[in-house]
Amino acid sequence: MSTYLSRALFTESNAQTTLNDALPLKTTLVILLRQGECIECTMMVDAIQKIYTDLMKLDVPIVFIANGEVESLGRIR
Repeated sequence: MSTYLSRALFTESNAQTTLNDALPLKTTLVILLRQGECIECTMMVDAIQKIYTDLMKLDVPIVFIANGEVESLGRIR
């Protein structure tokens, strides 16, 4: 597990980090997207938007992890 958490990944601003450093040390909603801009991913983001206000009231951060180009993360937002 520690090997997985220490693998390199890129943030929306194209900064390199690790999953271990990117995840807050509290209850967090982690959403794994296949590519980030496919129809299924778009549907997932739409579903999350419906509960976004409730998650923010509960102080639950949302972390999206997707394969593909870093630039696609901005379009998901």
